[in-house]
Amino acid sequence: MKALAVQDSDFFRLIIDFLPFETTFGRMTLKEFREKNSVLRYVSSHDQYRQISGVAAAQGEAIINGGYVYDSELLERFSELYPVEQVDAAGFAQTFKDITLAERESVFDLLQTADQVLRPFQCATDIKKYHELLKQTPTGRLSNCAACVQNSEVSYAVHILGQDNTAFEKAKPILSGKLRCVEVPHLTYGTLLLPLLRLNQPEEAARLHKIGYKLVSNSTALLGTISDHLLFLGITGEIAKAIQLLEKHFTPVFRAPDLNYRFQFYKAAKFLTERILLSNLKSIKIRMPKTFPDYKENGNYAVIDLDSWFGKEASRLASQFDSRNGNDSYMEDLKGLKAFHELSQKHLQENNQ
Repeated sequence: MKALAVQDSDFFRLIIDFLPFETTFGRMTLKEFREKNSVLRYVSSHDQYRQISGVAAAQGEAIINGGYVYDSELLERFSELYPVEQVDAAGFAQTFKDITLAERESVFDLLQTADQVLRPFQCATDIKKYHELLKQTPTGRLSNCAACVQNSEVSYAVHILGQDNTAFEKAKPILSGKLRCVEVPHLTYGTLLLPLLRLNQPEEAARLHKIGYKLVSNSTALLGTISDHLLFLGITGEIAKAIQLLEKHFTPVFRAPDLNYRFQFYKAAKFLTERILLSNLKSIKIRMPKTFPDYKENGNYAVIDLDSWFGKEASRLASQFDSRNGNDSYMEDLKGLKAFHELSQKHLQENNQ
């Protein structure tokens, strides 16, 4: 039908509104697209669409993929009847704001690494304020709820900016109960545990751990935050509780299709086994699934063996991620265990005074 519509003007006017197109909001007819958008924006190739579709969707921007046979021709022809605009990846990126000199200095190492990776392809990095633009963009029909958006602000402050005080301020609408959903405050509690310890607020961290872990302990959908609670228990020296948590959640994590969940959990478990070894405990009793490579019927495991297994698995996953991404961010993340030990030592010293 699209081929005929390109050739026959009468058929084009009759059928064009009912033809389906791939868009950043899913597959829809042109009529459905026009009902939601005052301008018909499209890219002319699959490659262009792949480059901008994720970013456009995150901003609530509706873009049509004109890379299929006849689609671009149909859309160009439709400009006689309706406002049509062709966009490209380079032009779309120009809608992002430039970062400040101070911000550029803060990500200088990242830019250097990215440039080295891209050099063989004769490309260079150009960093923009995507996160700021995302916050300012009106939400679309597929947007996250307000609680999820606020939670992403908390996570961004902790993991990207490294600003614990900012994270806590961002979390206030969630902690007060003003914003909540099926995943929030559950995830927020986990995200704030280590920042609160670094801010020397162990009592508040312990309170959020108690409340937060209860919310996620029986949910396989929220496995990603379990590692936060495991790290918290390891850092605060609650080894027995940490072992119980490890035992309870190892099997679902071991089977989880999300490899990042596994990596974060194995990293936390590796930290825990290191803390146990530092306490001179040689073995622990823990029930592991029969599919565990070094399964023992009696449940007695040498801590050094568990430490070795979790370390190797975390490193293996980190290597896979870094190989795919062309950087060393996951292996660098593993080196963060040293900072956890320092935080644990500080917490234990202050707690024993």
